[in-house]
Amino acid sequence: MKGFFSATGSLVLLLIGSGPVLASNLVAEGRQDAMLECAACHRVTLRQTQPASVPDPDEGRAVTAPAFDVIAGRYAGRPRALRAFVQAPRHPMREQQFLRRDLTAISRYIASLQGQRW
Repeated sequence: MKGFFSATGSLVLLLIGSGPVLASNLVAEGRQDAMLECAACHRVTLRQTQPASVPDPDEGRAVTAPAFDVIAGRYAGRPRALRAFVQAPRHPMREQQFLRRDLTAISRYIASLQGQRW
């Protein structure tokens, strides 16, 4: 019986202690997803140079997509609004079709940049 309680206690500690690790893994996944899906138009990391402006056919001019640190600042403390923005952004950016986990990961990555200025 003693071994059972010891093993159970270890399992509980493992599950409780894994929260930040899982969250940081999701942020890392979000960074990777953003590099693949968003970096053509947005600056998604500090070391990336700002991509070229993109055409806005309605305005008849090119616009610069906001860097992720700017987006993070706009949605600071509003994770649901950030997630909604990533999924259905403003024109001229098209609506995104991310899997739920990828949407969560990218949103968490952007949120992790709050307070940073590049």
